Amino acid sequence: MSSLLLLVALAQQPTPPPFVSSVEVRVVNVDVVVTDREGQPVTHLRPEDFTLLEDGKPVELKNFYKVVEAAPQLALEDVSRGVSPADERFRRRVVLVVDNNFLDPATRARALERAKAFLTQTQAGETEWAVAAVGEELQYLLPFTTDTFRVAAALDEVGKLPSFAARHRLDFRLENDPVRSQYLQTEEPTRATRYDIGQTQRFVSQERARRTLQSFAVTARVLGGLLRSYAAFGGRKAVLLLTGAMEFHPEAQYLVSNDPKTWSDTGLTDRAQSDPALESLKRETEEVLQALVRSANATGFALYVVNARGLDSPLRLHDVENRQLGMVKNLGSFTSPPETGDPETAPLTLVQGTGGLYFRASQLEQPLGRILADTATYYSLGYTPSHPPDRQFHAIAVKVSRPGVTVRHRLVYLDLPEEEKLAQELATPLTFPKPKGALPVELAVEEQGVEHGQVRLKAQVQLPLQELVFLPQPQGGLGGACTVFLAVYDEKGENLAVMPSSYPLAVPPGQEGSIQEGVFRTTLRFALPPGAYTVSVTVQDGISKQHGTALRHVLAGKPGK
Repeated sequence: MSSLLLLVALAQQPTPPPFVSSVEVRVVNVDVVVTDREGQPVTHLRPEDFTLLEDGKPVELKNFYKVVEAAPQLALEDVSRGVSPADERFRRRVVLVVDNNFLDPATRARALERAKAFLTQTQAGETEWAVAAVGEELQYLLPFTTDTFRVAAALDEVGKLPSFAARHRLDFRLENDPVRSQYLQTEEPTRATRYDIGQTQRFVSQERARRTLQSFAVTARVLGGLLRSYAAFGGRKAVLLLTGAMEFHPEAQYLVSNDPKTWSDTGLTDRAQSDPALESLKRETEEVLQALVRSANATGFALYVVNARGLDSPLRLHDVENRQLGMVKNLGSFTSPPETGDPETAPLTLVQGTGGLYFRASQLEQPLGRILADTATYYSLGYTPSHPPDRQFHAIAVKVSRPGVTVRHRLVYLDLPEEEKLAQELATPLTFPKPKGALPVELAVEEQGVEHGQVRLKAQVQLPLQELVFLPQPQGGLGGACTVFLAVYDEKGENLAVMPSSYPLAVPPGQEGSIQEGVFRTTLRFALPPGAYTVSVTVQDGISKQHGTALRHVLAGKPGK
């Protein structure tokens, strides 16, 4: 960000009197899925059946919608009062993310073929699909569309990307070295030749845990950025994470000696040893997962995880001959429970914290169908917080006064002002999707010369005043406000800076009709090093919170600009 030097951002008109009145209705929406003991949706509930709590305190419901098979309605008694599924609040949007950090090529190829067949042969209604792939970075392949054949084509492109699942495979020949195995089955070793197999096992477990943490960290980082870029999108939003076995904490159960005479020579004890390094890696992994859950909750996404490997044996069986990690000394002096995998904790952490579901299935038809049904039938509850935006996470709880039902929803929300939500969205790379908005913003960028090695630029922004909302003022006339965000991206699409500027707007008494012909104009001046950039200007209405964006590609200080 240091390469961006903002010099000045000035309105072409003199600053008008402060805006003294505004109307802002803040509503926190909570999508709630209620199912019976058989997992079938419960669709006959009424507002009085729900109790909604924020931070443990009951709140009053302001909105209540029941959505059945993607058809929303206001009241159960009067289906004619239904709301159009095209309403932004109820549009189904599913981001299909293929996790190449945990999917091996063979499993991925099989899963993608199943997914393509399901999408092209199933009537998914008006569900909007987007496609992305996670590896060392995010590959954003398709924006939201209802064309399932385009989705299938994007999945074909995913199949051409590299897989990084091999980083989780380790060479266990050292651990199961037959020479060391034979050594451990001989008489008491001397100190000059003793071998600590426990140390080898700890090294292998630590290395595996580090590689797993690296994969989780990459997945969480790029997926978190994708979620933030979709924060301004409305509707029933979900991420379908197609992945492999997401090992949470692959720690070996270390070899335990039953013979006290061997403890001093082998470094083994008669109880399971807790490795401090592994415990530290475990805590780091937990923090990474919780950060991703917070990102999903803050942006209104439910996470659905599908382990496409299906059902695997939890036993690693590293030593084919002995079927366990531990070797046998004197026919039983050494025992070791087999090392088991834990592919459940990580995905369950993601889905339980966001109101989604977890599946282990090599046949994807059932999980995909269940996810579509889950996002099509639910209750949408809304309430107004009693506090102003405080930039804090607040706990959400929903209770249903019906026995035998299961309730799923996001557990927290982040209370940010709308301006900060938009700024976070603009701060994501250009490769991430960004809604252009409805306001017809116009942008022109001109060079103003070079000073101290920096190219001075002028961005001229304009927007018809009639596109903004104005309110009557106590002293007469009309008042409004808008915020202009200047965002600059480098040649790779990485964001360099987001600079907001606020503008109060006033129309004197007797001139209210001038809004129809008036134009909001402002000039932003800034400086950049020579290079290729993308300059973005977004104008947000201070009352309606609607916005619009204009982009220009700039070759600063280069011929042919």
